[in-house]
Amino acid sequence: MDKADGYPFTFDDANEVTKVCEALQIYEDNMSDVCRNTPGLTDDQFESEHKESTVMALQHLGDVPAALHQMLTELIELKLQRLRGQVENNKKLAMKNLTCVDAAMEICDDSNSNLKTRSNHSISSNGEAHTKLHFIAKELLSTEEVYVDTLHLIDQVFHKKLQAEALIRDIIPEAEVNKIFGHVSAIYQFHLKFLLPQIKERLDNWDNNPQIGDVMMQAGPFLKIYATYTQNYKESLKTLDHWLKKSKHFSYLVHSITTKTIYPSLPLQAHMVTPIQRIPRYRLLLVDYLTRLSEDALDKKEAEKALELISDVALHLNETLKLVERRKELVKKLQDLKNVDFDITEVFRNLLKEGSVKRLDNWEDKKSESYLYLLSDMLLDCSSIHKIPLNKSYKVRARIDLAGAQVFEVRAFDGSHGFCVHGIKESVEFATETSEESRNWMQAIKDAIEEYECRKNSFRISPSQTFENKPEFPSTSSSNSFEIKDEKIGKRCPRWIKDREASMCMICSKSFGSFRHKQHCRACGKVVCLDCSDQQHKLDYIPGETQKVCIDCHKMLNSRRKVDASEFAQNSLLADFLYFRETSNIRKMTEYWCFVPTNELKVYIFKEPRDLKEERIIDLKDCKISCCNECQEQTYCFKLEKEQSICFLATKDKKLAQKWLYLLSEGAEGRKLTEEDIKDAESKGPSLPTTTTRRLSFLERVATLRRRK
Repeated sequence: MDKADGYPFTFDDANEVTKVCEALQIYEDNMSDVCRNTPGLTDDQFESEHKESTVMALQHLGDVPAALHQMLTELIELKLQRLRGQVENNKKLAMKNLTCVDAAMEICDDSNSNLKTRSNHSISSNGEAHTKLHFIAKELLSTEEVYVDTLHLIDQVFHKKLQAEALIRDIIPEAEVNKIFGHVSAIYQFHLKFLLPQIKERLDNWDNNPQIGDVMMQAGPFLKIYATYTQNYKESLKTLDHWLKKSKHFSYLVHSITTKTIYPSLPLQAHMVTPIQRIPRYRLLLVDYLTRLSEDALDKKEAEKALELISDVALHLNETLKLVERRKELVKKLQDLKNVDFDITEVFRNLLKEGSVKRLDNWEDKKSESYLYLLSDMLLDCSSIHKIPLNKSYKVRARIDLAGAQVFEVRAFDGSHGFCVHGIKESVEFATETSEESRNWMQAIKDAIEEYECRKNSFRISPSQTFENKPEFPSTSSSNSFEIKDEKIGKRCPRWIKDREASMCMICSKSFGSFRHKQHCRACGKVVCLDCSDQQHKLDYIPGETQKVCIDCHKMLNSRRKVDASEFAQNSLLADFLYFRETSNIRKMTEYWCFVPTNELKVYIFKEPRDLKEERIIDLKDCKISCCNECQEQTYCFKLEKEQSICFLATKDKKLAQKWLYLLSEGAEGRKLTEEDIKDAESKGPSLPTTTTRRLSFLERVATLRRRK
């Protein structure tokens, strides 16, 4: 069961259900004995017995996941409320009886006959209601017994025998058998060991305790285990039908088991639908039961609470079935898309809106056909594969994640209505035929972003990370200007200023012409001339190579580091000169100043110790580290691979190489080290293979000595 669906408890094993049921029964038995055998029970005594019984129940539960402890605690709280209500009712009934004794002595003899007539009528009506409630309770018991027999047939007969045949004769893979029967074992164990015995015990003592609302209220939280079965029900039937047609031996085996059951005319598919129908049946019985209850009945509140819980479960099961259908529809629509680099079948992902729009070009005043898919976590901009679209064959042209995205209104070059979806890594503008269509798309995307942020924030623990800090969207008024904030420059994609919107450089104000062309800064999106955009800088939202930026953004990005490499490397695990090259194509290795900070698992690489800007930052997490035997320049060389990026570090010193290899290997595993660990690297680290060393030229030796001085 998915926790995002609003149900925090999962049952991976039928034994977990049994343990919770037994622990709850221990608590109930202890508290019932105390309430029955202790006349004049005070509040302090009641609380003390409650704590002792709770400890006994939790001890019986043992070492299980924390979610089961939480569930048992909530069930005990529900049981505690009912027990407190019974104690209070007993006290009130005792006081009422004492008062009625005095009042009864003063009744006149001439009114005895009238009192007897009214009393007989009241007894008759109460007896009739009591009989109807008893009849509903007996119907619940009889249907529960039949239902448990059906579950026994599915789990203990079909499931066990097919699983045994799968292991012995290899007729069907065991994984396929488990796929067919799913979580029916947990459902069977719950009804067999908890709910059915509770109902039987209540019917046996009906004269002393005529109520079933409390029993169903306790069962309500356990019924959440039906969600997984319901979600996989259609897939289970599909798998069963597939193997019945594919394997004659499997079909014969299922038929032979069916003929030996108490229902030889009913196929297995007819039995498997029974759990889907059971929850609505509980709801109907409880509705009928509540209509027969009087307002002052002892279990009125428990029955109403039970009906509320079971109605929520029934509603959730219906929503689960609808979600499965929507997910199948999503997969059917997106499975033929080209250039898809994500998993379509994610549980949380569903289709919110789709339709045709026009995409506005970033450079020229052009429109192109586009088909949008708005999902719960991203927006897909798709284009037709064929120039003449004969069918809906699309490829993904742009993917904009909703995390941190913004949407606002823009005007196209021809005056038509449009909107811009501004994501962290990409910004795309679209145009629609009418203003109403544009507003509908904007509202749908805004709602999707807010829902995504709300869902993401619901899993955060920090109180400061709540939905109150949701992203602020720009005004939806007709405006073509959207400037990225200074602190976000380089961290998210800017909206590019259109070429037609600027006739001069936005920095030096020189006019564009035949010999001065328009350039775009990749950091702020401004239109600038070549002289003002001759700088290169790495941007966070575009990993990899450096990008063209304007002189203003270059200064701003460089000013973010205010200390040089030597100061920054003071609090480091290891810092020294190493030979470095970024790709295997460049044969010559250059010496760089490298260090790893104590609080980060990253390698910072500088040309010189006093430089303000690093040449490269290598994140060691999930990085593949290996010794390189192909290096012809240095004695000890390491190869670092991550996400199709390869670089090399090398040194001649064996002790230094041993320390670096140990630090890189442990950092790639995500382990944080101390300076003491680095000192003992020779004994802890792996052995170092050596490589054939190339003799350095005279000029190279002189350059190395000067660098070290």
